[in-house]
Amino acid sequence: MEQQEELVDFLHMRTVDNHCKYLGIPTIARRSKKDIFRAILDRVWKKFQGWKEKLLSRAGKEVLLKAVIQAIPTYLMGMYKFPSSMIRSIQLAMEKFFWGHTGSQRKIHWKSWEAMSTPKCLEGMGFKDLEVFNVALLGKQAWILLFVEEYLECKNIVERRIDLANWQWHNGEHLE
Repeated sequence: MEQQEELVDFLHMRTVDNHCKYLGIPTIARRSKKDIFRAILDRVWKKFQGWKEKLLSRAGKEVLLKAVIQAIPTYLMGMYKFPSSMIRSIQLAMEKFFWGHTGSQRKIHWKSWEAMSTPKCLEGMGFKDLEVFNVALLGKQAWILLFVEEYLECKNIVERRIDLANWQWHNGEHLE
């Protein structure tokens, strides 16, 4: 305790008793990751609340969705395999915002999400398929850990700690 106080004085920092979040992620993750993913969905909904969809053109909505909403889960997607239900919830929220809705009344969706997430060069709208994007980010992390020269020293530790089949970090027990 005395060393901690010396270090705090030396570095001119303050001590924090409880870290709730770090980089937007709860610091204490329980077995169920629903809290983490729920926080992402809450952030998406908060962004939508601040935008006036009636004042935006379809092109404006497209830019906002691609630049802001699809960027929100990117950091977490590099660490966790998102459940399909979570990805679907984000996609539904994006669809509702893009096509418009008033309360419980849903407007016509002129294209399916599959068509909207097709690249523009293939006559789609170019939205990210979040499920494919999630797997790509996790694959990039695995590639870096397994093949980049600077990380090869850590390879033995990583092989014991990472479940490559499910892309989850664990301490010897399987996570759900």
